[in-house]
This record gives sequence, C-alpha cells and structure tokens, in this order.
Amino acid sequence: MQLMHVNEERLWDSLQAMARFGATPAGGVTRLALSNEDRQARDLFCEWLRAAGLDVRVDDVGNIFGWREGAEPHLPPVLLGSHLDSVPSGGKYDGALGTLAALEVVRVFAEADIHLRRTIGAVAFTAEEGARFEPSILGPSVITGRFTVDHVYSRPDVRTGVLFGHELARIGYKGDIRGRSPRPRAFLELHIEQGPQLDAERLQIGVVEGIVGVKWFEIHFRGEATHAGTPPMATRRDALHGAARFICDVRRLADTLGGTALATCGRLRVEPDVINVVPGVAVLGLDIRHADTAELERYTDTVRVLIQQVADNEHLGFSYEAVQSLPATRFDETLVGLVEKAARTGGLRHKRMVGGIGHDSLWMARFCPTAMIFVPCRSGKSHCEDEDISPEDAAAGADVLATVALELAQS
Repeated sequence: MQLMHVNEERLWDSLQAMARFGATPAGGVTRLALSNEDRQARDLFCEWLRAAGLDVRVDDVGNIFGWREGAEPHLPPVLLGSHLDSVPSGGKYDGALGTLAALEVVRVFAEADIHLRRTIGAVAFTAEEGARFEPSILGPSVITGRFTVDHVYSRPDVRTGVLFGHELARIGYKGDIRGRSPRPRAFLELHIEQGPQLDAERLQIGVVEGIVGVKWFEIHFRGEATHAGTPPMATRRDALHGAARFICDVRRLADTLGGTALATCGRLRVEPDVINVVPGVAVLGLDIRHADTAELERYTDTVRVLIQQVADNEHLGFSYEAVQSLPATRFDETLVGLVEKAARTGGLRHKRMVGGIGHDSLWMARFCPTAMIFVPCRSGKSHCEDEDISPEDAAAGADVLATVALELAQS
C-alpha cells in the first residue's frame, strides 16, 4: 500500500465555496436540511459531480450519488461521502468535509486515469443532522431498511410542521427508487472529530473503531399554571421546577456512571411562558449516550426511574416518548485495519478511537462493511461558528480516504 495524495488546494477551495451557502456573519453556516441554502449546496455539488464526468443520480429521499463506473460494473461498488446539511449557526466542515473529500478522491482517480475494478461513488446524504427533521440520519435510513420512504416523507419540521416530503419536492430533489445505491462493497466516511482528543494530542488521523449508542427522549412534566403571587410555595405544582430538578439529577447520574456515559438536555419549552405565572407544562429534550449497548439500556432504565421520582416528589403528571434510538456500533475490523495501515504507511500520527456522535456511517454499517476516518478540529469545537480545521489536516484525511478507497476499488 502506498499513500495516495489528493489536490489539497482544490479540496480547500471546494470547502470554502460550499460554505457560502448559509454563511453566517460570524463565519459559520446555517444550512438546514431541505432549505433553500441546502438546495444551493446540492446544485453546486451536482455541478461538480458532472464536471468530473460522473453519472449523477438522486434517490427517493434526495440522496445524491455520483458514480464512476469500474471495469466490472456488476461488482458491488465502493461508496464514499457524508452530508451537506448543518445545524443552526453550525460550522463549515461538519459533513461537508466528508462529502467534498469523496468528490476530490473521485476527481483524482479520473484525472490520473486510474484503473478501477469496481465502480466508485461519492454521496451527499440527506438530513443527517436532525436539526430540522427528527430523527437524525434520515438519508441512509430508507436504503438500509431502517424506515420506509413514507415514514421519512411524513417527518415534520420541528418548528413549522411542514413535512419532509413537501420540502424535498419543493427544492427539486425528490428523485425515485431507481436512484438508490446498490448494496456497496464498502462505505467510507471522512469527518471532523467533533471532539478534543486529536487536537489535544497533536494527532492527524483518528482510526474510528465504532460509534457510541444514542437515545433521545421528549419528556413532558405537567403541573398547574397559576398566578405567581398567590399560592404558597409548598402547594405549587411547578412543572418547570420539576424539569430543572430532573436536568440536575440526570447530569449527576451521568457523572456517577462515568466512562462514556453522557447526558444533555438541549431543548426546553415552557407553558404558558409568562414571567408571573407558575409554569403548568415543561417539555424537555434529553440526549443520553454510551459506548456499550447493554450499559445504554441500563442507563435508560435508570432515567425512566428518575422521571417518575421527580414527578412524584413535585406532584406532577408526566409522560415521555423515545424520539430516537441509535445502538452502539462497531465498524468492520478489516476496513478499520486498512485505515490504520494507510495512516501508518503515510507516516501520519494516528490513534484508534470511538466516535461520540451519530453519523451516516452508523446506519450504513448495518448495510455494508463501513469505516470512518477522523481529522482534528481545533479545540474540539463543532456545531458552532468557531468550528475550524487546517487545510493540511483536511488533505491528510482525504489522502487516507483515497488510499483505502483505491485498495477496495481494485480488489
């Protein structure tokens, strides 16, 4: 194995050009799935795919594939890519790096006229973030059998209620089932780490062995709305106070469990949301994570007990709904070994690690052999406008991606 090299300057220019769509004044990106900004990004991606001589296809949930046919097109293809959508006020590189690095790899293969036994493709998956349509990682969910296409079409925008299917058609990216990818020989995804390990340890490549399991819950506490100036404190049924107690309790639980256990309450809605009225309803979004599936299930059981305890102590009604459940994932060891070998061959400083965040690879790993490559982001910052990477690190990750992709496409 010899380390392949991409065009570092072109990859970096592509990332900066893509970042214009949804650019924020502070240097980040707001490019929500199926928004007008997402449409602009998709249009440019398709333009670049066609300019590279690729066969562009769009499937029924809007995933965009650009294929370069191999000498034996009947063989399962090699697929590379990620996503183009972002969170509100997010960064330029989350998702975009993996998508545009996939394009860059295929560009380099075409320019060098490298013989490929297998067809190779670059993909931009739809709606990975879950910032507009829940749950997250909707792009691969239909082709991998997680959801039906009708289920995905029926997902509402979490703020406006407009449906996924309506918006997909509105922006002109509602393809058909014929555009879906066949089951690949392998899927590879390059991504920024979105954590501090690589940057802190001055490493260039993360060899990702798997992804932690994730569960999302929407929790409702119901009390009694009443004037803030009349009922004694002891008689109040304050839904927000109950939610606040739960938020503190679940944080302490994660601290107690230690290891890879994480807990985040990232969304809170209060009714009637008036400064001088005791809140009658509090609705919060909870995200819990653990690298071990069995431990995640035990963690979930304890969270359910905490909800009951808080409701009993505060004299509240309650309900909860599981919004998303992503099991802990182990990647294909052969592919992980190839990523590690490519990094070692290129003299790149690297380590094996587990990803703490869900990615398109999480569901693709249930469809075909899958692996991920991480590159450092400065100070571990991501999902924010301060998200930043270096051109050199972006190219190093793309070099490893190209090297492994070539090995697979010629096998």
